[in-house]
Amino acid sequence: KGSMVRLGVLEGRVVPDLDGRLGGRGAYVCNEMCLKEACKRKDAFNRAFKARVEQGDPDAIWEKVREGRHK
Repeated sequence: KGSMVRLGVLEGRVVPDLDGRLGGRGAYVCNEMCLKEACKRKDAFNRAFKARVEQGDPDAIWEKVREGRHK
């Protein structure tokens, strides 16, 4: 879990939660490839978060992960 990236929901959209401060359920991915595979699966994030969420573009989500890691 420590080496994985936590994703959370903010305003109905899937976003990286690098510092673990977003409340509610989280979903974890191990790397960019895992994120892209999860995005391909129908309703994977809806099931993980037990809510309707907008998953967005996996490349844009992972770019935010890269930016957050370099701060």
